[in-house]
Amino acid sequence: MIRTPAFWYEEPGWQTSTLAPAAKVYSYFAKKHRDKITPQRASVPVVCIGNFVVGGAGKTPLTQILSPLLPGVHIISRGYGRAEKSPVLVDPEKHSFLDVGDEPLLLAGYAPTWVGPDRPTLAQKAAAAGAKVLLLDDGLQNPSLHKDLSLVVIDAYSGLGNEHVFPAGPLREPLEEGLSKAHALVLVGKDNHGLMKRFSPYLPVTMAHVMPRTQDIMALQNKTIVAFAGLARPQKFFNMLDREGVQVRKSLGFPDHHPYSDSDLKKLLKEAQHFHGQLVTTQKDFVRLPAWFKEHVQVVHMTLSTDKDFFTDLFRKARIPCL
Repeated sequence: MIRTPAFWYEEPGWQTSTLAPAAKVYSYFAKKHRDKITPQRASVPVVCIGNFVVGGAGKTPLTQILSPLLPGVHIISRGYGRAEKSPVLVDPEKHSFLDVGDEPLLLAGYAPTWVGPDRPTLAQKAAAAGAKVLLLDDGLQNPSLHKDLSLVVIDAYSGLGNEHVFPAGPLREPLEEGLSKAHALVLVGKDNHGLMKRFSPYLPVTMAHVMPRTQDIMALQNKTIVAFAGLARPQKFFNMLDREGVQVRKSLGFPDHHPYSDSDLKKLLKEAQHFHGQLVTTQKDFVRLPAWFKEHVQVVHMTLSTDKDFFTDLFRKARIPCL
């Protein structure tokens, strides 16, 4: 995946104007494709965790904290970047990120997780295996499976960028179309763009914050850190370390879902040796590292702090069994 272009999160300029015709074409054909598909209804309720923009917003942490609230939950995911396309139940003991994708490896620690390109097939397999409710990781723009409840995650710190559709901006579809599918919004991080005030008259909205595990941050105190991350916006991770008082001497960003090559790993080791520092990364990056390299790296585990009652109220109103 390419790096997130900086101009997506700036005032619209010549890049946005130049790509606007391509964005119109993309939107037209994407909608035409979606309109041809009749959503299939699963035999159990489906809760979609989606977002409006290309790249990360906090879907995976939200999926992780909602899983314990839903008895009998299974998770279904496309499994970005996986080599094999057949549906599979993720087994962290035998699968690598190349087999199932990086995020499903993390999610499998919270609930049975299925990956594959066809969501209705995954839903059938999960229900046959005993699922009582499904968490659909991503999929707001995929019409193949009926959603009983769609929760949209927004990075409130970055907002919705220039609010243009890809490739002129970060939106996956026109904002009004995305909003028409959403049942509630989850704003992650500081609300720099007044999104709560903007959207709360129309939809239920709650705030959430991604928090590092305290013991992980404490373990980094008084150390010289070389941080690296392959995310849609790696700077978010580096900024978090800075806010927590971690002394980051060098930060290296890579594209989202980046498969680390031998040359990448040699470069990281060289940087750590140069600064006499400790390599630090995210959970999502850690699962993409070879076993021999992991012993050189410390991980910062992230969790989402939010109002869980907000979600249980939504589940009950949608008649989705929850704790």
